[in-house]
Amino acid sequence: MAYDRFHEPYQPQRPEYFAGFAGDITLNILMVKDEVAAITIDGQGRLCVTPLSATFPYIYREAMEVGWDAGGKFLFSPIPKEWSYGRWFQQIISSTKEQGYELVLSAATVWKSVPDSVRQEITASIGEANV
Repeated sequence: MAYDRFHEPYQPQRPEYFAGFAGDITLNILMVKDEVAAITIDGQGRLCVTPLSATFPYIYREAMEVGWDAGGKFLFSPIPKEWSYGRWFQQIISSTKEQGYELVLSAATVWKSVPDSVRQEITASIGEANV
């Protein structure tokens, strides 16, 4: 019988750079770093995070309850009920990572209307948010 490549089961070929790799294949996606320009608690009680340059008009697609204010160019959480501001900060950071951006605090980050206790909670949550 002649060789018939159309009737054999498909055997995918691994590229050379996966040779010897055992396990799931995961791709490391390049993350773009951007600084947090400001963190604010607005008059409604929402946590607002202003990136230095990145914009997130489609952040709602991540379905993580994080919104984008196009006029003010900031991300915002709902008014905290069950979660703390620190947990909402983690959620905002996680949602931006889903879109390929890593937001990082810097010495230049401006804190507006944020009590010291909340600021400490947010800075303490950074290690957990950047998992």
